[in-house]
Amino acid sequence: MKVALYLSLLLYGIHSLPIGYTTKYEEQVELINKYIDQVFEMKKHLLRAAVTNQEREDIISDLEDNHALITIDFAQKYLPRWHREKQSDYFGKKGFSWHVSHVAARIGDNYTQHSFIHIYDTEVQQNSELVILTLSHVVTELKKVGITTISIRSDNAGAYHCASTISSLHYLQNEFGITVKSYSFSEAQNGKSSSDRDAARVKQKASRYVAMNNDITTSADFFKAVTSGQQLNGVSIYHGSVTKDFDGSAKWEGISDLNYFTVEKDGIRGRKYFGIGEGKFKPSVDLVSLNGTYEFVEAGYVASGIESIESERQA
Repeated sequence: MKVALYLSLLLYGIHSLPIGYTTKYEEQVELINKYIDQVFEMKKHLLRAAVTNQEREDIISDLEDNHALITIDFAQKYLPRWHREKQSDYFGKKGFSWHVSHVAARIGDNYTQHSFIHIYDTEVQQNSELVILTLSHVVTELKKVGITTISIRSDNAGAYHCASTISSLHYLQNEFGITVKSYSFSEAQNGKSSSDRDAARVKQKASRYVAMNNDITTSADFFKAVTSGQQLNGVSIYHGSVTKDFDGSAKWEGISDLNYFTVEKDGIRGRKYFGIGEGKFKPSVDLVSLNGTYEFVEAGYVASGIESIESERQA
């Protein structure tokens, strides 16, 4: 912190040089101005990262019995792979979309974690419809094991941070009988390491499958690769599709500036960050949520109890 302060003072002093001096060294002054802006942008980023990380820590520490935090993220598309690949096959690949939902839950006096991997069997757009209908399946599975309340967290990708996704939180709550407490967004490069970690485990297993003289050229092959042999501990893997029945319509001016949303009885309240101000309230009558159906084939472990963190590390 002291280094950042000293650097700011140094740059400010250079920036305040006499006019004649700055005219003589115009190019250098422009670079200094650029560096000053970059220093302040980095300081703002670090502050936002600290605030949003504290939000996540508070959510986890405040979890009550049968409450859960779901961290969601679209993993990088998985490109087709051959155990012996021709040069002509290397170029122009189309990847398979897949989604990671990492759940940290409290059951009794124990904390547990479990991940849901969804591999889509058709080419899909990574939009709010896909997010909400995938979450619909996740909350259905969580409800089976007694989870009653969830908080959701993601990065700021357009499929997540948009009016149609936020407006559909009431749909999740009313349709599936589970309480949605909040939806928060993490700062860039901060806050979704839990889902990234399980995505890495899945990709590592797929790589081992290819190394055993197998090919992954379709989403079905990808599903087979990550479900064959020893299963990944604490991970449920699904292969299938979603179908939108109704396209919701919602407008929320300035939603990109809001990063913490709480679901209330008569609507949704959005704040810049948790605990700052009264926020902006959107009544439920102005929120028309989308809805639809899903169809997934399941493999791997089913979320049914406390998973040992040590056993997960051995997977």
